[in-house]
Amino acid sequence: MTIKQPHPVLYPQLVALGKARSASLLGWQKASKGVALRTEFRPLEGDSLGFDGRMDYAATVTHIWESFVSSGGKMHAMADKLPDTDGLREIVISEMSGLRLPDAFYAHYGEEVGLDLPGHTNIYVDGVYFVHTTVFGDPMYLYMVACGNRDATIEDMSLGQLTIEKTRVAIGTVEPTQQFSDTFNDLIGDPEVCDAVRQTAFKDIIALSLAFISDPDAALDLTKQVHLSPPAPPMGLRN
Repeated sequence: MTIKQPHPVLYPQLVALGKARSASLLGWQKASKGVALRTEFRPLEGDSLGFDGRMDYAATVTHIWESFVSSGGKMHAMADKLPDTDGLREIVISEMSGLRLPDAFYAHYGEEVGLDLPGHTNIYVDGVYFVHTTVFGDPMYLYMVACGNRDATIEDMSLGQLTIEKTRVAIGTVEPTQQFSDTFNDLIGDPEVCDAVRQTAFKDIIALSLAFISDPDAALDLTKQVHLSPPAPPMGLRN
């Protein structure tokens, strides 16, 4: 079995292939180009998000990937830390507050961990990005659950297939005042991935990964903490 590349390595290849396929159509005659485009994007017919929805999320996926790379984001291999697949169903996360996390990282599970998307034998959760940002004003982490496809040869994909592969994600945010589990209802992205994170052990696996990656000796920065239990209320001055 050939192990697929982790998402941070694979994603720019998907983008480059999409640009190359689009560029190859530019010189076609108008009528031929229209037929070719309809063929290229046929996989999006009947898709839960459709072309417009996928394209809306594509920009956010690229932003998170670029932020991860520009921040020197590190990949943390989780395969040798997690229990086996049967043990994953028994995970119970103890309450933990104030995990001290890096600015940017990727918790990588990979194909071998076997975190398959429910209802799919070929789609699996490859990992999750966390990127600290103030782009929306207040400090928070953007996180993105990214999937892989064990059966696909990306070089043979159409533009529609590449668009689906690039946006098979669930995207969320977690603020310093939030409990991590309270963020799942606001996930955006591919509906199947969002539902899988909400309704399966994936959310507990992600939480367990954060506990492994957290550095208790890191300098205290309240804006870069993630809480697996309710954050403690701020200390007030007594009268």
